[in-house]
Amino acid sequence: MPSQLTIFSLMLFAAGQGAGEATLSDEAAAYLHDRYYAWIVTEQPGRGSPLTAWAVIGTEVLACAFAVGQTAAAASGGGEIGQTEIEDACIDVETESGTYYCPIAQT
Repeated sequence: MPSQLTIFSLMLFAAGQGAGEATLSDEAAAYLHDRYYAWIVTEQPGRGSPLTAWAVIGTEVLACAFAVGQTAAAASGGGEIGQTEIEDACIDVETESGTYYCPIAQT
């Protein structure tokens, strides 16, 4: 099983790939850390944590992270991605994905 840090690194890499040439501001990077790092090991009622389910959900999570990068980059016009763009992208992608592991779906 990968570590929390490894999973977070994979998520950041996927988001960066989705963002293409756009850069990430320090505030946007901090937002991603605040939203997802602890989430990786947070137990969710009836389903464990994303860490324990990574072998099953990892590909879907990384696809969502890629989409977050794409969405944020589009919102920034391809320039620097700020906290507002990344926050909106996270909420949009999580809502549209319908994935019950997403932070937006946590109870």
